[in-house]
Amino acid sequence: MSNADIIIIGAGAAGLVAGRELSKAGKKVFLLEAQNRISGRIHTITVPGFSMYLEAGAEFIHGEMPVTQALLNEAGIPYFKNEGNYYNIRNGKFLGPEDNDSDFSILYKKAASLKDDLPFAEFLNQYLNEDKYKIIRDTAQRFAEGYDIADIKKVSTFALLEEWKDFGQSESYRIKGGHIKLAEFLSNKIKKRGGEILLSTIVKEIRWKKNNVEVVDSNRNIFSAAKVLITVPLGILQSNPTEKAYINFSPSLPEKLNAAKSIGYGTVIKVFLEFKNAFWESSKNNIRSTPKLGMLISDTLFNAWWTQLPDKTPLLTGWLTGPKAEQNKNKSEDEIIQLAFDSLSYIFNTNRTFLEKNLTAKKVVNWQTDPYSLGAYSYATINSNEAKKIITKPVDGTIFFAGEALSDGINMATLEEALNNGIKTAKEILM
Repeated sequence: MSNADIIIIGAGAAGLVAGRELSKAGKKVFLLEAQNRISGRIHTITVPGFSMYLEAGAEFIHGEMPVTQALLNEAGIPYFKNEGNYYNIRNGKFLGPEDNDSDFSILYKKAASLKDDLPFAEFLNQYLNEDKYKIIRDTAQRFAEGYDIADIKKVSTFALLEEWKDFGQSESYRIKGGHIKLAEFLSNKIKKRGGEILLSTIVKEIRWKKNNVEVVDSNRNIFSAAKVLITVPLGILQSNPTEKAYINFSPSLPEKLNAAKSIGYGTVIKVFLEFKNAFWESSKNNIRSTPKLGMLISDTLFNAWWTQLPDKTPLLTGWLTGPKAEQNKNKSEDEIIQLAFDSLSYIFNTNRTFLEKNLTAKKVVNWQTDPYSLGAYSYATINSNEAKKIITKPVDGTIFFAGEALSDGINMATLEEALNNGIKTAKEILM
């Protein structure tokens, strides 16, 4: 049996930053991670055939993120602003400023009379059901399913509108070398202070009583501590006993696990396609050109595509999300690539043959089929706030929960909120 003051389950962003805070305070910390790597849904990878690393998971820093930026500055890790033009295509045509279908002011006018929250689909059906609102309804649905990876039958109207009100007003950034650089910095801080990070350690059971915890892994190893902090993805808390990463609590915690199912958790399939050249920059071969393409929103199955600008690597990243990703989660990599080609053929007025001829590397990342995440990131439902209060309330000062899905900020689902919530919970443990 191995002993620590505090055991942290999950070495993603929340677990790592909490481990750093706790070890800095002099606590002996064990981090138990089911995968053979740190960083969780941060996943910077190198794939043969590609000219640069790929961000299989978290990729952007959105807006002013003080905790993230402070850590990057402390670590001396550079980050840079994304560049490039924004394009929006609908019905085979690029929209200009005069066709702006992202003017959501009507949504806010209609929502002003709402006293109680309701699922976004109900809001659209009740308040924007006239034909004249069809374009704004379709765009809002695409945005909810694409950006927030949400099921509109479940996602909170109030939460969406609060999040969207400043959208497009702030810059977005990437970390040079990938998000893994920040995870490595936090990991090294933990190790330097005597903490241990144990990889390929699949937690199967947590036996507990006040100020006494035993954590049992799949090899029947037992780790003991006074307290345990659980930072696994929401999908694991929502899972059932047949799933590989399901954790059994003894005594059980039915109220918390039932509450977890009241928070939204979305699906993402990410596709990376590198080409011989950035063919989209030119109208050669009758291509519908997109000079200095940064981000493109479309009405295809893949609702967003982006480049690496200011880096000029001819790489396109495709984003298949929400219920549509769920519907396609069991397709093979080749089948998903063909769906991506269908999307690009429509967007750029070309065909599969042209795309295949110019393709140099391809990669599909399907977060729904990852047994240690079972999805990508969270979104707010009308019951999320109450559910988060239930989950984050410590159990006898012994069991604690943290992660992006449990943040009380409006930017849940971001690296910033994972870090924020990890730090906040670490401070609660130390009280």
